[in-house]
Formats: sequence, C-alpha cells, structure tokens
Amino acid sequence: MRAARCVLVATAVGLACALSVGSSARADVVAHADQPLGAHEPCAQITWAYVASGEPVTSNTIGIDIEQAIERVAELSGLTFIKAGAGTPSDLVFGWATLDEYPPGTQAVGWRSQITFATSSEMARNKWAGFKRKVVGARYGSYDVGVGRGWLIIHEIMHSLGFAHSEEIGSVMAATAIIVNTGSRTDALRELRSVRAPGFSAGDLAGFASMYPREQCVSSASDVEPETSSLPADWMK
Repeated sequence: MRAARCVLVATAVGLACALSVGSSARADVVAHADQPLGAHEPCAQITWAYVASGEPVTSNTIGIDIEQAIERVAELSGLTFIKAGAGTPSDLVFGWATLDEYPPGTQAVGWRSQITFATSSEMARNKWAGFKRKVVGARYGSYDVGVGRGWLIIHEIMHSLGFAHSEEIGSVMAATAIIVNTGSRTDALRELRSVRAPGFSAGDLAGFASMYPREQCVSSASDVEPETSSLPADWMK
C-alpha cells in the first residue's frame, strides 16, 4: 500500500511525515501599468559573493549549486553575473542566518541585494544538492522525496531580480515547497515518478522576457533552450 501523504510544519522536535517549506520575499515585482519592471536594467552586470560564515557542515557544498543556479539565470536573462573578489563590495550577497523572525519552515529569504539561507534549512542540505527531484534517506528507514536545492536558490535569485511569488502551476516562484516522506523506497520511487522534473513555467519565462529581454544583450545566450515544466500546483506548496 502506498504511504499516505501529509504535510506538517517544521517544529522544534523536527520533521514528521512531510515538511512544508517556504520562502519569504523582500523584493517584489514593481509594476508600471501592466508592464513589470525588473530590479536591474536589462543586460546589466551584477557582482555577487557567497559569505560562508555560519554555513552548516551539512550544507558545505551549496556554493556549487549557487554558481550553477546563477549560470542558469544568466542564460535566461542576459544578465552578466560576476563573482566579486574577497573583501570586494558586491551587488548580491548569499549568506546564512537563523531567520528566527520568519515563520517556522522558512528556508531562505530574498532581497534585491541579499539572499539568506536559514541555518536550520532542510532544503539547503547537501543531500538535496542539484536541480533534480530526488529521493533521500530519512529517519527510521523512511525516504523523503523533493526538489533539489538548486531550485530554491534560483527562486531566491529571481526574488532579487524583482519576481514576486506566483500561483501559476509549476512556477519556480511558488511560495512553498513540499518534501514528501514515504515509508519505503518503492513508495518513494513511485512518488518521484508521479511529478515531472522541475523547470521554469510559462509565466516564469514571460517574466524574464518582459523584465530582462536578452535579445538586446551583446553576449545574449539566445540560442539556449530554457528548461520548462508542467508540474502540478503542489510541487512547491
């Protein structure tokens, strides 16, 4: 029998059954009539840095996913992201904090100039590395199924660029994600196959095209085909 699905908010005693995890935005889309405006000029150069201070040992490879997430966003947007040297001021800083002032389950927050991961973040752990949906071992011999942390990072980068949360099915900008706990590996694999691989939705792509038209950029990667997705509404819910 397939394991039941349920959703519980993270508490002090840990995870149970499934964890509903979310993101809090500190930068929303600015609208001018019906035209959304980005947080940066099209084709802009954005310097960035990752400050590892406070980084949990269980998340010590996240820098790899940050760089790959930036590459994917750069391909879609035509923006140029430049890694700042040590001690050099940058436009966008990735870092860590407890985020205790946010609701339980908050994994990260995104500002125009700062993306902060919660030190207690489940999705930021190394076991969720990458950009695929995956199965990872959990407590008491059970298995968790969820989306790779790369998409959490992309979600927060998009906040920094001016994207707000979205209710569109399959959008990277959905406000919350779900990690489903299953009783066996067979159930986990069935759950894994029940949802298509994550990617950018039509609305996500339209937002990039509107706010950051890459066709006008000299170094535009216009021949890159973005990943798309047809996910059910609860892939990040």
